[in-house]
Order: sequence, then C-alpha cells, then structure tokens
Amino acid sequence: MTKHQAPHDTRARITTMLAVAGVLAALGLGLALRLGLRADRWWFNADEGFYIQVATTPSAVEASTVIRSNAHPPLHYWILRLAEPVAGDPANLRTILLLASLLGIVAAGWLGWLAAKPHASGWPRVAGAWFGAFMVALAPA
Repeated sequence: MTKHQAPHDTRARITTMLAVAGVLAALGLGLALRLGLRADRWWFNADEGFYIQVATTPSAVEASTVIRSNAHPPLHYWILRLAEPVAGDPANLRTILLLASLLGIVAAGWLGWLAAKPHASGWPRVAGAWFGAFMVALAPA
C-alpha cells in the first residue's frame, strides 16, 4: 500500500462508520417511536385489531372478503395470515411487524448510501444513508 492510498482508505472507513452510526441512531429512534417510548404503551390500535382479525379468520375466503373491503394493501394481510400460526399470540404478530418496520429503516439507509454517486466523496453517501434511514424512522408507524 502506498502513502497515497492510506488516507483514502482511512477516509472511506470513517465515512462508512459515520453512515452506520447514523443508521443505528435512526434505528434506535424508530424503535423508540414505534414502542411509544414506554413499555406500558404496548397496546393495539384500531388498525392492529383489524389486522389480527384478518390474520385469525379461519377461512381464507372470509379473509379475502374482509381484505377487499379495506383500503390497505392485501399483501400485508396475506403475510400476516402466513405468520399467525407461527406467532400464535397477537402480541407476537406485532413483534413480527415491528421487526419488519426496523428492517425497512436499515434498507432505506442502505438505499440512501447507494443513491449517492460512487465517485463522489464519502459525505454524499453518509448524507444519503442518514436521510433515508431517518425519513423511514420518522414515518408514522
């Protein structure tokens, strides 16, 4: 390794670490917002009650009828129906949705990192990762 390459490698590592730190901060913020900042607020809102109703409907035909009468995307309900036998308890269904939401924050950070021009300095990539992760973290859950 030459002297000229060493500062570039160090700069690349620093920008990568900053991007990861920002995405982890967004992940923590997203988790705190989704849990309501307090453990005693782990309640089900009206939408979640509807999700659980659809997921636990015994007949796929009945579930399909209920899904068509709702404005939410049907894939979400079908994923819940597949996850319900594994989850068992409705609170566990919410945990699955929480994990998917947190994965979305990480994915948005990664996409923000990729959206920056690769030949640009590392700062546009850091900004892209932070912007993507924080936008999804702050989105209503």
